[in-house]
Amino acid sequence: MFGGLARLGALELAGPGLAGLVVVNVLGSGLLGALVAVVPPRLGPWLRPALGTGALGGFTTFSAAVSTVTEISHDGGWLPAAGYLAATLAMCVLAAAIGLAAGTRVARRALRPATTASSPSGAGR
Repeated sequence: MFGGLARLGALELAGPGLAGLVVVNVLGSGLLGALVAVVPPRLGPWLRPALGTGALGGFTTFSAAVSTVTEISHDGGWLPAAGYLAATLAMCVLAAAIGLAAGTRVARRALRPATTASSPSGAGR
């Protein structure tokens, strides 16, 4: 429910057109990539699915993307529809990879032992 409400708000902010839908799906893909890296599996088998499939699954909208492809194909033919689908898929995969890399970096920093100010020769700064 929260993801769907967030999507509705984001689409309202973006205004009418395809751009808002693409932004929502790309952003959701990036957030899902980061979620996989940041939320450790030991926090429980329910947290990743609740946040990923639940909240981010409600935020992103595969059904609307497929509906848009169908609309584009009716209005302009299959070539523009295929281009839209390919571009959206490529951007979502890239966003997921960037989110995963950024999340991994954040998770590693969080696990790194803190250095103290009295460490010899300032090592670790």
